[in-house]
Amino acid sequence: MVNPAWFFSTLSQGTAAIVGLLVSARLIQYQLERQRRERRTEDLREETQEFEEKFGDVISPMAGEFAHSINIPSLYHVHTLSFDELNLKIARESSRPVVTLYWAHMA
Repeated sequence: MVNPAWFFSTLSQGTAAIVGLLVSARLIQYQLERQRRERRTEDLREETQEFEEKFGDVISPMAGEFAHSINIPSLYHVHTLSFDELNLKIARESSRPVVTLYWAHMA
């Protein structure tokens, strides 16, 4: 006859092994997804940098003109707010929200 203690011990060890495999597979999947996101972020950062190097001479004066037309005296607060906070703050305070959003995207 089979000893019940042996059966339950084996059952718990088998369950622990299966759970361990599932957790390790999920961790590997998470690491691969994170690496993919990091690569994509780096690619987008490089493309943005290339775009800025290529068109920065054109976009910078345009952003300045938009800033002038919506009476933004300084671009200092651009560096202290996140992009979403900046859009929301300036759009709420602006009398010309469309121009404001163009400026925010260019800045």
